[in-house]
This record gives sequence, structure tokens and C-alpha cells, in this order.
Amino acid sequence: MLLGEGSHTFNERSPNITFSARDFEGVVPHDDDPMVITLQILHWNIKQVLIDTGSSTDILTYEAFDIIGLREEQLQPFQGTLSGFTRERVHVRGYITLKTIFGMESEAKAIKIRYLVVNSPNSYNIVIGRSSFNRLGALFSTKFLVMKYPLDDGGIGTIKGDQKIARECYLASLKLRRKEIPRKESKGDSVNMVDLDP
Repeated sequence: MLLGEGSHTFNERSPNITFSARDFEGVVPHDDDPMVITLQILHWNIKQVLIDTGSSTDILTYEAFDIIGLREEQLQPFQGTLSGFTRERVHVRGYITLKTIFGMESEAKAIKIRYLVVNSPNSYNIVIGRSSFNRLGALFSTKFLVMKYPLDDGGIGTIKGDQKIARECYLASLKLRRKEIPRKESKGDSVNMVDLDP
């Protein structure tokens, strides 16, 4: 499949993105593990990032927002609530646009993403929705748990999903759905699983 470089258009310079049995190396056989990766924001490697092409928005939890050193005054106002997040209506504290880097070293690609910042229990630090996924020009295989995207130099970047973290996050999200979530929680009682590597 041909993908446009950094856009939704096709052109002659677009690399040919394919998946093969080689992409399955190192993947534990699974039925429906979610695609969970690590990406970089502000020199932090942020784990527990869910690729969710069913989501219309990009989400950053307030706990992750706070830990990476962002400030409340950097948030832009956002009117309204987020519906469908952990099966409830969630108040959005605001939004912030951040340079987000996918991949490492020669396979790194950066795009600017507008994140809605929410203060809600969640097993993921970030949710990447379909608009940013499409802007990255990415494709991913749910079988191989690998994501590929065109690079500016004509190459192809590749990110492998982390099955161990994906399963931990998925199990944690099931626990969150089964219990009543209080409207307010103290910082010490947070059920978020924040794992940020400086």
C-alpha cells in the first residue's frame, strides 16, 4: 500500500509499506492484544501509549501531564466534556499541542499533536486517535502488533508493540470498568499506571 509522506495524498516518492512473516518474529501468539507503544515528548520516553484508531481524539492524562513538568497555565481552554472515556462523561481540563516523536534514531518521525488533557483514572498515559495516526501516515497490523510509517527521507519507520505492557494495561482497564470510580481522588490514591522514563 502506498502512503503519502506526511499527508493523505499518494505520490511517486511514497514508500511501499508491507507486512510479512518477519514482522511476526518475537510476537507471542494472541487473539486481540491492543497496540501499545512508547513515544517521546519533551525528552521523556512515555510508555503505555495506546494506538486507538477508533478514537476521534488524542488523550493525555493529567497525571502524565504533571509528571513530565507541564504547567496548568500552558493549557488552552476547552469547552465541553469527553464522552465514552472509561464509560462516563469526563471533564476536559484543557488542551495542549506538543511535538510528539514516534520511533527511535534513524526511524524517528515527529508530528505536532493536540492533546485533550483529562483527569480520569485510566490504565494508559496517552491515547493516540485516528487523526494523528493518519497524519503520521501510519499503518499497523493487529496480527503482528507492528506499526509502520513513511519517513521524510523516503524510508520506512517501524515500531513494535509491547505485549507485556499491553496486557498489563488491558487487565488494569478491565478492573477500572468493574468498580465505581469516584469523582475525585487524592494523588496518593490514583489508579493510573504512570511509567515515564526520563
